[in-house]
Amino acid sequence: MLYNIFRIIIMIKYKEQGGMKKRLNQIIDKKINHFIWILVGNGFFLLILGILIVWTDFMLRLLMGLMTIAIAYVLFYGAYKLFTVKKYLDKIIKF
Repeated sequence: MLYNIFRIIIMIKYKEQGGMKKRLNQIIDKKINHFIWILVGNGFFLLILGILIVWTDFMLRLLMGLMTIAIAYVLFYGAYKLFTVKKYLDKIIKF
């Protein structure tokens, strides 16, 4: 939703044809892709951290490891949803 609002503001602010719209579209896409990769990277880091925590001692660390793995899953899911929303908005809003 924020992506869509940002694009609408850009469209209103810059009514020019050609270069500026294309450049702004590339900047927006680059920033969203960067955010997706940050989420995926953090997810992998927490997944590995969760596995290492679980393998050391058992009961308390099992609980902490599962919480870490759950957070990693949320980050992966957030990155996936953000990517699907981006693809959907790119189909709707063509520059």
